[in-house]
Amino acid sequence: MLIQTNVTLTNFYFGCIAFVIILLIIMVIFTRLQKKNNLFYLQMELAKQHAVFVALQRAEEQERVKLSQELHDSIGARLSGVKMLLEGFVHNVNDETKKEE
Repeated sequence: MLIQTNVTLTNFYFGCIAFVIILLIIMVIFTRLQKKNNLFYLQMELAKQHAVFVALQRAEEQERVKLSQELHDSIGARLSGVKMLLEGFVHNVNDETKKEE
């Protein structure tokens, strides 16, 4: 009876140890899967942020091009106006000089 009790107790301890080992293995597997899943979501988030960054850069570049074109056109028009005024002024000065002669 004592031997049977010892065998039963030994089997119980081995069963408990096996159960704990199985739980540890499950925890390790679950932790690895969770890390892999977190890494996947971080990569997806990084890809989204990169796409937003690229879109923002493109929009900024388009705005720079648009602004530079508007400045170019505006300055060009003003310079043309100033040139015409100067040409008119020079023409008037030449006319007055000819009249005085």
